[in-house]
Amino acid sequence: MNRFVRVWVGLCLSINVFAGEPIVETYFLDSSAMYEKTRAVDRHRLLLSAPIKINGQWVFERDARVKGVLVSHTYELASEVSFSEAGQRLRQYFASNSGRLLYSCEGLDCGSSNVWANEVFKVKQLYGIDSSQFYQVWELNRNDQAELVVSYLSQRGNRRTYLQVDRLTVNQSLALSIASDPKSLWKNVESNGYWVLPGDLSVLEQNVHLTSLAEALKLNPLQYLAIVGHAYGGESFDQNSEQSKALAETVLQYLIAQGVSGKRIRAEGVGSMAPRVRMQNGLQRVELVIQP
Repeated sequence: MNRFVRVWVGLCLSINVFAGEPIVETYFLDSSAMYEKTRAVDRHRLLLSAPIKINGQWVFERDARVKGVLVSHTYELASEVSFSEAGQRLRQYFASNSGRLLYSCEGLDCGSSNVWANEVFKVKQLYGIDSSQFYQVWELNRNDQAELVVSYLSQRGNRRTYLQVDRLTVNQSLALSIASDPKSLWKNVESNGYWVLPGDLSVLEQNVHLTSLAEALKLNPLQYLAIVGHAYGGESFDQNSEQSKALAETVLQYLIAQGVSGKRIRAEGVGSMAPRVRMQNGLQRVELVIQP
């Protein structure tokens, strides 16, 4: 392959990568691409809280260190797309992909836009109005791998809106070790009507998601809920039903021990009645379901 052909192929590949952000391809086709970068990361800091100033320093109280491949894109959105509409399009994208929300904030709850732009993403164009910003982190399952997707939307004083999207391809077990913050977990419950408990179900004391779930339930004590167990490994329908009921009861008792009131929560087992889907927990799963 001569030098000209090598350069042309390399250019085509870079264009495909640059234009390949699924969020933009789905909802922001008229946006202008600004920056793109792909790199392997060993201890990338995934931020799961807003910046706060302590003793003159900006700090994040909740984060996770992740290893994988990071692809970053920065876009200027088309002028006819308002900030609020852009935020709605982002919500639609993640809802359509059945993602797990790990953290989100909007407006002033996100803290200083200057911190996000210049210290976190290091893209000066992202520095906008503090009341017009939207940050979220989602986990999307991709077979034996997972994507941790970070999006940051900001609007500047000149009404231009910018979007940063960072995609981290990581091992699924690493993604499952990161719990949603309680408020974001509850947003998932409300938006879908149910929530599937991630992580290992064999040792509940070591499941970080249950701790977050307990806090979310304590923040919303008036909602009627059902904890529904599913089991598929028994030798009979009756055995699966018994195992699923016992699993749901165990989860409920664990939550009660964490200070959750059990008066509005019931435990149910449906055995293998529901179609078996690809599960993270082998032959069992637990769902939290909103009740009327």
